[in-house]
Amino acid sequence: MQHSFNQGPSICVQIECKDSILSKVTLTKSSYFACCISKECDLDTEQTIIKWLAQYSYRKDPSPLSFNLPKLPLFYQKVLIHLQNLPFAQLVTYGNLASTIGHPKAARAVGSACKSNPFPLFIPCHRVVAAHNIGGFAYDLSIKQALLQFEMDLIL
Repeated sequence: MQHSFNQGPSICVQIECKDSILSKVTLTKSSYFACCISKECDLDTEQTIIKWLAQYSYRKDPSPLSFNLPKLPLFYQKVLIHLQNLPFAQLVTYGNLASTIGHPKAARAVGSACKSNPFPLFIPCHRVVAAHNIGGFAYDLSIKQALLQFEMDLIL
């Protein structure tokens, strides 16, 4: 089912569920903020996602969703759990995040953990930037730019 929002970044959030549990999120470019939810999501999951995205579209900091993270290395899990609590419009560098979780020389590994994020936007890896530029992104870099521009009113 597709839902659109009156405001928000120009992306489509594609939601997949397995056994009524959120299993994967994919971001694509769009002319407006929308989401497509697979038929495998139950009504409660769908309503939770729509509510979260609606709050986000109004630049409110939605409460973190609970996820079953797939089997990932422990370091990746630490990165993603920390990111899940990163406030709306707050940026962190790869290096600072590595230091925060106790691995000060692991900035590249933080980037790898972000790239493996199965729930982008809900776990905001787009808020992790390089020390002197925007850094990379698992999707088209214009999606990261759209998210940051929306959250921070930045012109990138």
